[in-house]
Order: sequence, then C-alpha cells, then structure tokens
Amino acid sequence: MVRSPHWRSAVSIGICVAVLAVSPAHAQGQQDQELLAPEPLLFDSPLEFLDFSNPTTIEGRIRYVDLSERAIWLHWDRRLEDHPSGKKVWRTLDGEFMLLVYPRDGIQFDTLKNLTPGIRLRLVIQSNDKGRRLILSYADPSVPLDVPL
Repeated sequence: MVRSPHWRSAVSIGICVAVLAVSPAHAQGQQDQELLAPEPLLFDSPLEFLDFSNPTTIEGRIRYVDLSERAIWLHWDRRLEDHPSGKKVWRTLDGEFMLLVYPRDGIQFDTLKNLTPGIRLRLVIQSNDKGRRLILSYADPSVPLDVPL
C-alpha cells in the first residue's frame, strides 16, 4: 500500500482536533472568560447618580411632603449631566428612584409643603456636611426660566 506524503499531516491534524474536542470544558471556559470584559456590578451605575457633593440639577414628581421631617419625597427620573462634547444633557434614569430632599430653610419648606403630590419640579440639590440633600433652588420645568438655576 502506497501512502501519500500528506497522510501524516492529515493524521496529525486529526489527532489535534480529537484532543481539543475532548479537552475539559473548564479549560475552554477559562479562555472565553479571559477574552470577555467583566460585567459591571449591578449597583455601580445607580450609586454614581447618588453623588450630590456638587450642585446637581434633577427633575421629578413630588410623591409626599413629610411634615414631621420637614422634607420632600421625590420620584426622581432625570438628571442633568455633562456630556463629553461640553454640553449639558438630560439623562433619563431607568427604574424607580425615590429621593428624600430637604428645603434649605423654613421659608422654602413653607412654599413647597403646599404643592400637590404629582407636581413635576426641576431642582438643584447638593449634599451638606450631614449628608442631607438640600434644595438650593427649584422651578416648574414647564415654565421657561428667566434666570438659569
């Protein structure tokens, strides 16, 4: 029987394919894991939105006025952010975000406590040294602003 010179190459390739086919799935999975980027943690993104160390413009609807705490519960759904282009853009938040915000003083609270739940507000808030999110300013977003927030 005469064999062609390519016979040994074909046998070698066949052996390599057979070895790879029966290699443990664990080893193959490790290669796949090294190529894929790790997924972000579930809570990384929402926690970034909770940083109010600088004045931050947000929008939402009043859910509840807490008279005993002298604070406002807000269903928060948009945040004004810096875009890489240098412009400010609104980012809509996915999910339900309830946020407790505190008026900066008694006069502001006396005005806000009379607002009906469901009213939409645009607020500029910032955390104070006690961790409370203070309302620096607020407006009805459906009314054009005379002066920027």
